[in-house]
Amino acid sequence: MKKILITLLALTAFSVAGAHAQLYWNTNGVSGNWTDSNWGTSSDGPFTTAWSSGNNTFFTANSAVTSRGATTGNISVSSNAIVNFTLGNGSFGAGASVKTLNVGTGGILDFADITWSTSAGIGFIKEGQGIVKLSGVSGWGGGFTLNNGTVIIGGVNTFGGNATNTLTINGGIIAAAGSRSLNGKLGGGIFINSDFQIGGVTTGVASGNGSATANISSNNTVSLGASSRTITIGANGNYTFSGAVTGSPSAGLTVAAAPGATGRLILDAANTYTGATTVSSGTLSLGANGTLSSTSTLNVAAGATFDVKSKTSFTLGNAGMTIDVGAANAGKLDATGVALTYAGALTLNITSATPLASYDLFDFASETDSFASITLAGSGFSGPMTNSSDIWTATSAGYNFSFTEATGILTTSLVPEPSTWALIGLGGAFVLWRLRRKGNA
Repeated sequence: MKKILITLLALTAFSVAGAHAQLYWNTNGVSGNWTDSNWGTSSDGPFTTAWSSGNNTFFTANSAVTSRGATTGNISVSSNAIVNFTLGNGSFGAGASVKTLNVGTGGILDFADITWSTSAGIGFIKEGQGIVKLSGVSGWGGGFTLNNGTVIIGGVNTFGGNATNTLTINGGIIAAAGSRSLNGKLGGGIFINSDFQIGGVTTGVASGNGSATANISSNNTVSLGASSRTITIGANGNYTFSGAVTGSPSAGLTVAAAPGATGRLILDAANTYTGATTVSSGTLSLGANGTLSSTSTLNVAAGATFDVKSKTSFTLGNAGMTIDVGAANAGKLDATGVALTYAGALTLNITSATPLASYDLFDFASETDSFASITLAGSGFSGPMTNSSDIWTATSAGYNFSFTEATGILTTSLVPEPSTWALIGLGGAFVLWRLRRKGNA
């Protein structure tokens, strides 16, 4: 009898969970109200079915919808279909639960200024490679999860907003239609569980595209979890975390820039993650209040910049720093206008077999102290450099290297071949012989 009761309960739960049908919006492209009899139970129609609260919905063609007070289930949009919403009477609801917004490649789900119910349990999961834009969203608190594709921040409540609300990032792109501050909207924190892009330019979104110059900021805590994460700068804005970036002992942060992107990621809090901080391309900045953990090594690739110009003084961490020195350029620490204190170990990773004559590695207003050591590495170069009055020198793989702490500049030159020295010696001897002959004439 007990087994029969359990079975009946399971069947009842299943039937309730599956009670909401899949409804398909009319494919004729004519605008309509959400609550009209403009739905079908098949993607082929007929589209004469009345709306039923809580149903999952599917849009398979370009559509224009006017919202009415309604409660929806999950919403799906086919690849290359564009769905534009217009604000009607009442707010949208999601049944005080988390719903999935699945938009296929090339598709757009533009909620424009639609407002949603403020029920605490409402939240969204973004799936698919397409675009979702949320603007007039109310302060719900069920969280937002980005798994794939692009979400455009249309308003400060795009991801909801209350003391426990969270943003979970498992991939995808976060863009903004204009500069947006999410301060205080994600009280439960931001959880970065995978690599993602911040900043992006979009096309085809009627209520406003992702802007190349939009700034995005948040003062909520950020967790990197247990692994190193890569944040790619996708456009030309400033992307600021003024809440502490945390992580387990193995967690680190890598910053990269998409081709043509000139924006920067700004860390403006006392960050506590202890893994490596790497700038593989683009610019990573520390704000006036920004610090890195003393155990986080700093790596700056050729052509990339670690920027501390917002600070009045900056001391390099004792965990050490690596700067890549390439064929065309090198990594840089930009402390323009800042009092810089050298410390720790510096590794110069020479990534080209034929380095340039000069590289500007450090810009600053003033400098004090000295590196504990400087070491050459990479592309056949190796060995420690020797310090004499804050000028570090070494010879390796046929090149002379000299780094001057007072200028922050590294210079290189080819070591002359022995035959060259011999010719120089013979030339000097010949000149001396000629001078002596003239003197005896």
